[in-house]
Amino acid sequence: VDNCQQATFNYQTTNANGYRATVGLAWDCDAELLEVRIEAANSETYTHRVKNDVTKVENDVFAHISNDAYVGPGKESFTQTIQLTNPTAVIGSGNHALSPGTQVLVESYVDPFWGAYHDSGKFFATPGPNEYATTSGEPFYRWLRQGPYRYSRLAYQSVAFYFITSGFAEGSPEMLEQLAWLEQTLAASNTAYNVVVMYDTVESSNTTVTPKLTTTPFKAWGADVLLTGAGGMYERLVQPDGLVVINNGCGGDGLYNGTVTAKSDSRVRVQGVVGYVRLTANPLRLTINFISAEDGRNYDTTNL
Repeated sequence: VDNCQQATFNYQTTNANGYRATVGLAWDCDAELLEVRIEAANSETYTHRVKNDVTKVENDVFAHISNDAYVGPGKESFTQTIQLTNPTAVIGSGNHALSPGTQVLVESYVDPFWGAYHDSGKFFATPGPNEYATTSGEPFYRWLRQGPYRYSRLAYQSVAFYFITSGFAEGSPEMLEQLAWLEQTLAASNTAYNVVVMYDTVESSNTTVTPKLTTTPFKAWGADVLLTGAGGMYERLVQPDGLVVINNGCGGDGLYNGTVTAKSDSRVRVQGVVGYVRLTANPLRLTINFISAEDGRNYDTTNL
């Protein structure tokens, strides 16, 4: 809708007995509000409302982060900026603790910043290489108390997140177990949007990144978006089958400012910015933004 004007759709019919029924939909250009209106009136006045139901569907807003394994004023500012937006939940792709991700390091680098969110059921994550380095991420899993072990699904009104651990070797029993679960669970999903969360990526314009699971048919299985923490930069790619790949390694630890070779699937690349990905979901639309945690600037927007 141009210029953010409200859009409406109305359908009206009258039966043989003179009763009129109207169904109306209304939303703004950001899909901030979805309204469903049902009215019925008799043929004499057309003003008597036999039934008038209004349903408003609120947005769920999520913040995606990774690579925030450091302590200091910058980390406090980063976490406070995200928490002030009051997201429905914070979604993590790993490297939230320093390597090798021992229990002490998880408690020192993750718990002080995300512990309260975690305890209130608003922080969910998968391990990155830092956490995976100790017994395949066991201390991080123990802190998360997020099951089942290694993989899990988190569903909201319009979007579901699927957490898998990408640290396991491709073809290993652990990886095959996860992928079998993912295929089956995506097939059974009835949510409008499905988002897979892991650390490694299937594609990146950062030539120092080694892609993983490049032949896994995420889109064919039912995934709409792949959220990763790889690359030390922000990148949005759209693969030929329509899968949207978001690489967000911008939590502030290990930002990559080196040379990139743009992939043909690459749509947007941002380097040297500490930020987070915001996902806004409702039944009409999933909007993805990359937001600077330093000045609030929006570097990228895409809608599904």
